[in-house]
Amino acid sequence: MNGENSTIQLTVTNLLGEIKIQILVPENQNQFIYPLNLSHLASGVYFIELFNKNQSSKWRVIKK
Repeated sequence: MNGENSTIQLTVTNLLGEIKIQILVPENQNQFIYPLNLSHLASGVYFIELFNKNQSSKWRVIKK
C-alpha cells in the first residue's frame, strides 16, 4: 500500500450536456459504492460518468 487516497469524480449530465450533479467521492480499496439520489431530476435521459486518474466509465440512464 502506498498510502495514497484516491478520489473518483462522479458527473451526471443531461442530453444537452448540462451538468446536473458533480461530486468527488473517495475510493476505498479499489471499490466504489455510492448511493446516488436522482429524485430531484426531471424524467429523461442522463449520462453518469466516473473518472479517476487511470480510467473513466460512462452509463446512460433513463429516469421515469
